[in-house]
Amino acid sequence: MHVSALLKDYVAFNVWANEQYIQWFKDQPDTLLEQQIVSSFPSVRLTLLHIYAAEEVWLRRLKGEVPTRFLSNTFEGSNADLMEGMLANSIDFRDYIQAQVDAFFEEAVAYKDLAGNAYSQPRAEMILHCIQHSTFHRGQLLTLGRQLGLTQPPSTDYIRFTRLKH
Repeated sequence: MHVSALLKDYVAFNVWANEQYIQWFKDQPDTLLEQQIVSSFPSVRLTLLHIYAAEEVWLRRLKGEVPTRFLSNTFEGSNADLMEGMLANSIDFRDYIQAQVDAFFEEAVAYKDLAGNAYSQPRAEMILHCIQHSTFHRGQLLTLGRQLGLTQPPSTDYIRFTRLKH
């Protein structure tokens, strides 16, 4: 499998995995999703918001845009708005990546992080980082959900995604 095909599949996996978690959390009361728990981000809401914000920033960078904000610092919508926006952004990310030709993935992009530090990296590395970052935080969502007493967490391993496709 060529790297471009793998990355296109990986962004599709990301949408699927985010959908699984949104389904798990969507009918939960706001008080549960906002309950404080010791973690990198101290609630389900803040962890979902971090995933959403990071994916949005990386998509902008991949497009050659300069992000001027980190959504986590400004978002004031409801939990339903958060989940809807997160999923829509993941779909936009997927659709943008799936529309690209092979050369796009090898091309280096210059960008600055939100602290102003300059970097240049191939888009393939940026995509891998972003999706891996989301996967890491979905693992935290699993732990947060279990600590909140939720049962039947989603199984979102990449291999499960590939098996379901076939």
